[in-house]
Amino acid sequence: MKSVLSVKMLVALALVLLVSSVVEGRILSKCELKAQLDAAQFQQITAMGEKITMDDLIARFVCKANSSAFNTSFVKAIMVNNKEMKPAQTLPQAPAKAPARVPPQAPPQAPARVPPQAPSKIPPKPHAQAPTKGPQVSDHETKHPQLNATAKVSRQLYGVFQLSDQLACDSGMMPSLNICNMSCSALIDDDITNDIACLKTLMNTMKPKPKEKPTDGNKILEELMVKECRSVVPSKYFADCA
Repeated sequence: MKSVLSVKMLVALALVLLVSSVVEGRILSKCELKAQLDAAQFQQITAMGEKITMDDLIARFVCKANSSAFNTSFVKAIMVNNKEMKPAQTLPQAPAKAPARVPPQAPPQAPARVPPQAPSKIPPKPHAQAPTKGPQVSDHETKHPQLNATAKVSRQLYGVFQLSDQLACDSGMMPSLNICNMSCSALIDDDITNDIACLKTLMNTMKPKPKEKPTDGNKILEELMVKECRSVVPSKYFADCA
């Protein structure tokens, strides 16, 4: 009985902690988020063959924040089920059987004439025949590819800008580039200072630097420049922001 009560207490405590962690976040307005990004003074960048001005960049960031409903504590898990084909495997083949050898027979002789007799009731014996063979196994190899479902790969997207724990921050659950050099928990509180600082770090990482190995800018672009937001026009998107 005591063990049941202790389990219930642990469950209740976990729910309290979960609710308290959610309450720490807050919902921003589109215009409020724009104002904070304006104050961060982002610089113009060149990406995907186009120059993206500061206004365009901010509009795309705010548009991307729609995916979190402008919730600063929003966390989303992405499950990816990778499937790949194993190399074809050759099934073992049965050894080919040599054809049965038939003993030589004497040449047929003319049958001797026998006087007609009454028909015999005993059925005639069938001629001996070679045993019937089953279907031959073909000489070519039969290959059957097998479907191999690998383990599911999960990544978490954190905060109002939905930054990945494989790229931007470290969640402690999987390997990460951790470009922003911070824990992902810093991206889910009610203060988005760390979130904006991480955005700037990601954008600066895309700039080529001498004597440094360049970072894969395509991953960063896929992370930040979602297709749905590339055609956003700042003047129209922020028309209601005075």
